Amino acid sequence: MKRLFILSVLAFSLVLSAQYRTRRSPGQIPAGEAGPDLLVDFRGTVSALTSKKLTLTLEESKKGEENTMDLSLSRKTAAYDGDKKLKLADLKTGQVVDIEAKKQIDGSMEAVTIHLNH
Repeated sequence: MKRLFILSVLAFSLVLSAQYRTRRSPGQIPAGEAGPDLLVDFRGTVSALTSKKLTLTLEESKKGEENTMDLSLSRKTAAYDGDKKLKLADLKTGQVVDIEAKKQIDGSMEAVTIHLNH
């Protein structure tokens, strides 16, 4: 009986210590999880564009079923046509682009680099 009590106390303390270690302050993403250092590639057509948001119709969309996603834009977002750097305002709807994006804390995606695809 005493051995069972000791084992249950040890198991309980392990659970508590694991919970304590996984607590983090708001906005902190631990290493190893999908976070700001992980870039994801997307290819598609620009279907809408504002100064803060780009809507991309993904290339993998089936005919008649548009698969779109919104990517936020920031002052750090860079756009390129080959080696030439572009202003985000130079992008137009209908252009095919390759985008490297990162996941934000709120789960949304932010475009890091945008490359025109000719």
